[in-house]
Amino acid sequence: MRLLNTKTRRLEEFADDTPLYAILSHRWGDDEAASHGFTYVWIDTCCIDKTSSAELSEAIDSMYRWYQEATVCYAYLADVECNGYDLQSGTDPHDWFGRGWMRQELIAPSLVVFFNKSWGKVGTKSTLCSLVSEITGIPDDILTGERNVEDASVAQRMSWAAWRRTTRAEDRAYCLMGIFGVNMPMLYGEGGTNAFMRLQEEILKFSNDHSIFAWSTGGGSSMENYRDLLAPSPAYFRNSGWVVEPSEIGVTVDFSSGTITVDKRGIHLELTLRSGKLASHGDQTVAESLIGLGFGLNVSNSTEGTPLNMALQNGQGFTSAAERQLTTANNFNLEVLADPYGCLV
Repeated sequence: MRLLNTKTRRLEEFADDTPLYAILSHRWGDDEAASHGFTYVWIDTCCIDKTSSAELSEAIDSMYRWYQEATVCYAYLADVECNGYDLQSGTDPHDWFGRGWMRQELIAPSLVVFFNKSWGKVGTKSTLCSLVSEITGIPDDILTGERNVEDASVAQRMSWAAWRRTTRAEDRAYCLMGIFGVNMPMLYGEGGTNAFMRLQEEILKFSNDHSIFAWSTGGGSSMENYRDLLAPSPAYFRNSGWVVEPSEIGVTVDFSSGTITVDKRGIHLELTLRSGKLASHGDQTVAESLIGLGFGLNVSNSTEGTPLNMALQNGQGFTSAAERQLTTANNFNLEVLADPYGCLV
C-alpha cells in the first residue's frame, strides 16, 4: 500500500505493517489530515499510479479494505453551504453522494467526517445517520455498523447504487466489487452492460441469494415483452430496496431451491415451479410456471410479507422472465404443481 507522508509530502510504500492513516474522499488535500495529527494519508489521485493498469486493478480490488482499515475518512461536500441540515439542498443530488464510488467510501470506514464547501465540519456518519440514510437509501444499522453489509440482500445493495454516476460506464460495476466482496478483471472498453453482467455472474459464484433476480424495468404491464434473468445495469434495482430475506421479517417461505451455478452455458438453478394466472386479467395465462423467489416484501418495515414470483415464458432452448414488475404471491391464484421441482437453465 502506498501512503503520503503529511510531513515530508513524499509517498512511502508499506507491505504488511501499515501505520495508522486517514483516508481522503474526493477532492481533498492533505492539510486536514496533518492538522488532526495523522502522519500518513491515502488519496487516490496521489497514491495510485493510474498509468499502470495492473496497479489500478490491484488498488480497486483492495480499496474497500483500505477504507475499512482507515482510522478516519474525510469527505468534502463541495455543494453544501453550512450545516448538516443543508445536505438536502444541493444543486445536484450532491456531488459526493451521487458518486458511484461513494458507497464503499461511506460504508467501509467506521468513522466518516463531513466538511462543507467552506471546510467547516458538518458532522459525522453517526451524528447525521438518519439524514444520510434518507439521501442514500442505505439503512441506518448498516451505516452505524450494527449490521454487516453482507446481511443486506443482493437486491438491497444494488438499489443503493441505482442512481449513482461514474465517469466511466464500466465503473458502475467495478465500484460495487468491494460491497459484494468479489474480485474480477477490469476491462475498460467492454462497456457498462458487459461489466455489470460479469459482476452479477461473479456474485452468483459465491451466493445463492435469489434477490439478484428481483429487479424490474419499471415499465408498463405488457405481457409480450420479456427480459433476461440478469439486469443490464444497477438502475434496474432502483425499486428493489424492500427485497429482504424472509426470515428477516418473520416470514416462512416454502420454496425449495438448490445451489446456483454459472458456467459457459449460463445460469443453472433448481426452484419450485407453480402454475398461476393473474387475477386482474381473468383467464389470461401469464405463464405456464412461476419461479418462487425465496424473498418476501418488507413494506414500511412491516413484520408481514409475501413471497416474490417471476412469471416465466417458455422459449426455444431458454426461459425468459417477464419484463413487468415483480409480483407478490397475493396477486396470483397459485397452485403447487404435482411435481413442484424444475431446473431452470
